[in-house]
Amino acid sequence: MDKKVLCNKLNYMENSLERMLMEVQMVKKAMRQRLNEEVDLTLENQKLKKRLLELENLLDDEKLEASNKKIEAKTGLEFLYKDGFHICHTFYGNRFLNDEECLLCLEMLDR
Repeated sequence: MDKKVLCNKLNYMENSLERMLMEVQMVKKAMRQRLNEEVDLTLENQKLKKRLLELENLLDDEKLEASNKKIEAKTGLEFLYKDGFHICHTFYGNRFLNDEECLLCLEMLDR
């Protein structure tokens, strides 16, 4: 093989290797960026899951508190009814006549 042809082939191979090395470095850089993004997203996802759990617990606490308030209100209405007062919207606060029962009041207590 001629020296000139051999030198040209070596130059071509060297240029090819340099281009390939540059491509490998670019892919490596892109991969590092993707890995960093993945780590950031994983951390953000963990924070969001933790916050969601906190909000769900808060909501559960609020539901429990609302449920307790409903029970207290219903208990108060039951006491009024047992003391002989109407609790229905039609006759609210009026006394029963002759120890009667009111279907509207009973319906409210059943709800």
